[in-house]
Amino acid sequence: MTSCININNKTELIFRTALFLIVWLSVFVLSGTLSLNSVPQDYILDASSELALEHFSSNHFQFGKDIIFTFGPFGYLYSYFSQGLLIEYRIVFAVIWCTVVSFSIINIFNRIGGMSKYIFLFWVVMTYSYFGLFEQHALMVFICFCGLLLSDNSLRVSYFIIYPAAITFISLIKFSMFIAALLVLMVILFGLVIQKELTRAVIVLTAFILYFVVFWLAAGQNLANLPEWLVSSFQIVSGYSDATYLKPLTSELLLSIIAAIIYLYTACLILKEPETDKSKRIYIIFVTLCVFISWKHGLNRAIGHITSYAIFLPIAIASLMAFTVDTKIPRRTSRQFPLLFVAVSVLCILISEQRQTGWTWNHILKWPEHIASNTKCVYYLVTGNWSECFETLKPDYSLKGKPELNVARSVIANSAVDLIGFQQWALLVNGFNYHPRPIYQGYSVFNEYLQQRNLSYFQKNTRPEFLVLKVETIDYRHQMMDDATVMPYILSNYDLVSKDGDFLILKQRPIPLYANKPKLIKTQIIGFDETVYLYGSPDKILLLKVDINQTLFGKFVKLLYQPLDIQMRIISKGQQLYFNFIPSMARQGFVVNPVVIDNSGLENLYRGKGRTAYAFTFDRPIPSFWQVSEKIKIEIYELESAPAAIES
Repeated sequence: MTSCININNKTELIFRTALFLIVWLSVFVLSGTLSLNSVPQDYILDASSELALEHFSSNHFQFGKDIIFTFGPFGYLYSYFSQGLLIEYRIVFAVIWCTVVSFSIINIFNRIGGMSKYIFLFWVVMTYSYFGLFEQHALMVFICFCGLLLSDNSLRVSYFIIYPAAITFISLIKFSMFIAALLVLMVILFGLVIQKELTRAVIVLTAFILYFVVFWLAAGQNLANLPEWLVSSFQIVSGYSDATYLKPLTSELLLSIIAAIIYLYTACLILKEPETDKSKRIYIIFVTLCVFISWKHGLNRAIGHITSYAIFLPIAIASLMAFTVDTKIPRRTSRQFPLLFVAVSVLCILISEQRQTGWTWNHILKWPEHIASNTKCVYYLVTGNWSECFETLKPDYSLKGKPELNVARSVIANSAVDLIGFQQWALLVNGFNYHPRPIYQGYSVFNEYLQQRNLSYFQKNTRPEFLVLKVETIDYRHQMMDDATVMPYILSNYDLVSKDGDFLILKQRPIPLYANKPKLIKTQIIGFDETVYLYGSPDKILLLKVDINQTLFGKFVKLLYQPLDIQMRIISKGQQLYFNFIPSMARQGFVVNPVVIDNSGLENLYRGKGRTAYAFTFDRPIPSFWQVSEKIKIEIYELESAPAAIES
């Protein structure tokens, strides 16, 4: 009898070990393994951002004071590309993080009853883990910890050490995860207080605060900059949905809504049962909020992001099955859950297939290759042969196709320089003395607060002597709306001195060319489809301030989905130029005349031969559904020559 028990124990131990190993190898993701030689052309923006984050962390830039972005001081750990910096930290994080993720998956697996647990495991191993999306892994860890803490009063002390440490560390990688971590903390504390577990509540709160301070200091950050980081990061994250949205396909949207309805139906099934206690109800509300975060992340910028929502939703239902469904739930209710889980999984596969036919099937077929690749990578890391994992560490590595910027090097030498645009990699790989403004990629300067932060940087005596500039933007915006308040300052205080390939080289003027305060020449209330004539000229720089207010209903739609599409038309030289218009980026004004949509347009502006903008209009959004006010306030300003510049 004893030997039979021992055999069963050994079999179970082997099974659990093998299961954990398979999951661990499936979720293993190592950041920064690729070099710029592997960057697709349409990924250069993200690659530049990733290299910049690596540069900032390795040189101890202060986040909140020096740098403002959607990522925090450990943001370089969320990257595909690197220059071979901070390798040891990347390896340690990958090992620990995938262990925490795997541990969470196994915990959810063990708490699901019947065959549903194996369907869950298949989904996790073949799609969810393989896809390797950081946000979705983080959300699963969050909902697992919350479920464990609220449902199990006998948790070991290790849970209170490992999970709070992982969650607080993750919150310093990306600010959206900081917001989710705050949500986790509030839900856990509220649930523990209801359960009268005050001691555990104090332990959890103390652990979160202590870990956060320790990790912030370990990242080389000053505690005095923490409040500024919180405020500025909130500004950039809250502005993200206003300025970077891309519409999903109609089929994607409909399938996503149906999948969300099934999730809500599942949650309501549990909530309506009288056997569901308060702590479980709190947990269901928390998981629903995580689903909403995933919805916003996936549907706000649907291209590429909607898959993250699709692969997370089945995990959310699985977590409800794991932590809120027990024997007290009537069988007529509990037997619906496996069917609902399968239905959502099928819908989410269909969502993923809308843009990439065969996406799921390809993942399943390539899973053995994925496991083999990760196994090799782990072996190389353990044996110290890191060059097999990181392209930049290979003995024969050399960066191909980089812009040499020889002209820029001869002009700038070792002087301080910033890059206007989003190709920061050009400065970083060439070893320039890079002095970035706080929001270092102009397309992310979403609102007045962020615009003022960048403008204040240039108004200080510590501003860089040189600028390397490329006129570019994203999502078909007007190019001058990126860093809108900085561009007039640059035109006044920097002169075009040279050109190097795709980049213009600007040098600081001894005397500003234009007066600090532009002259107001026109104020008007207009409507959609109404043409406004500018009467501009090639040598006259005009700024346009626009105030388009959302209605209460419009704000509600934006919260749940996306803001309304607004398009601006500019008439120039007999042509109509169309731009996606972002209201929050235009309230402080942007250069509307001369028309600048590329480097040659800016060169002509400096020569006084710019392309004249004769008129503009805002096309009526169809359908608008009363989301914005019919009245649009515009103000047109002219940059006047500064007295000192006239005298000189």
